[in-house]
Amino acid sequence: MFTSFRDIPGVTEEHIKAIYELREKYSFFIYGVLESTEAFYNENGAIRGFTALFCEWLTEIFEIEFIPALYEWWDLFPNMKPDFSGKLTATPARSAELGYIFSVNL
Repeated sequence: MFTSFRDIPGVTEEHIKAIYELREKYSFFIYGVLESTEAFYNENGAIRGFTALFCEWLTEIFEIEFIPALYEWWDLFPNMKPDFSGKLTATPARSAELGYIFSVNL
């Protein structure tokens, strides 16, 4: 597993520069998901599950905090309130009409 974005195969100097620019502009990102077995509140009110672990990993990799947050569906679509979400699939309408950007599945 990678511990830095610099070590990911295929990452270019342009990518690295873009990440540094994002880190200069933002102090954190919100990663929004629906409440499920992947993201839930524990007895202390903290979000736990895969989503919390994924955000910890993203924080380590990109050296900028990714904060997990629970949202209702209408807060994710069509006007996404968080910065990122793992709950939407790519469609032409979401990409072209709403301007959402999706990662590439390899």
